[in-house]
Amino acid sequence: MPSPLILALAWILALALDLLVGEYPNRFHPVVWIGRTISWGERIFLGRGARFEFMGGLLLTLTIPAFFAGAAYFTIQAAEALPIPQLFITTFWLKASFAWKALGGAAENVHKHLEQGNVDAARFELRALCSRNASQLNEEELTEAAISSLAENLSDSVIAPWFFAVFFGVPGAVFYRAVNTMDAMIGYKNHYKNLGCVAARTDDVLNYIPARITVLFLLAARSINGRIQNLDTPRAAFAWSVARRDHALTPSPNGGWPMATMAGMLGIQLRKTSVYTLGQRLRPSTLPLIHEAWRFAEGAAALAWPFFMAAALLMAGLWA
Repeated sequence: MPSPLILALAWILALALDLLVGEYPNRFHPVVWIGRTISWGERIFLGRGARFEFMGGLLLTLTIPAFFAGAAYFTIQAAEALPIPQLFITTFWLKASFAWKALGGAAENVHKHLEQGNVDAARFELRALCSRNASQLNEEELTEAAISSLAENLSDSVIAPWFFAVFFGVPGAVFYRAVNTMDAMIGYKNHYKNLGCVAARTDDVLNYIPARITVLFLLAARSINGRIQNLDTPRAAFAWSVARRDHALTPSPNGGWPMATMAGMLGIQLRKTSVYTLGQRLRPSTLPLIHEAWRFAEGAAALAWPFFMAAALLMAGLWA
């Protein structure tokens, strides 16, 4: 695997690439490749009976993440004698595993269209954040859906890939991203319930620790922001009490933690009709709160990145 120096440079370059450029073009993006492979498997197994679908989903969950993690591992190892190419290859795979800028951009698109009064466009843009049916959501409900998804995706798209990169290297981050992509595509209790159940349960297991770590970074971001400026939002202690009380109200065993924490930090309720209500309504869910939620999420990511980078370098040093 890469030396600590190459790994450190890869972490720095991956972050710079994400914040300055964003996502790769689709034709060069490993997550797009993963998605196309999942779609290929779906065409083979879906609609062939419950048992066949379940076995197909099991096979896809065992092979697709392993294949792409293996591709990352072997391409990085193949360039072991060539430091510069190895740096670029490591950076390529690491950047593909997380999406910081894209997360903020998706939330900003919802905010922009709502600000312009274009509710239909905001409903369309919400698809980049979550799979919720937005066709009947009003402005307040769209605002809450965007904030909920920001909080949950902070864990899925940023914190979790970095977490797995620490303990299992860049291939570990790629493995996680493949499982998470499978869950996002087929991990639903509808016609995918047999095909996607293994991927969904695997994603739940992998996200157990990162979702709870995300809470810690969100609370730290709220505390630090509160010391820098006088915020008109509840303190971190209140947000933590809301997270402990409400985290189990969501169908996901993990998503409720960051979502309830964000609800507590903003002093609002985050609702999904007939599914959950998180938080305490100290104020209405107004449109500017999307930006406020992103400020907290971005602060959490900014605190997490040096922590995980340092941990990754420590692990690399131990394995060297």
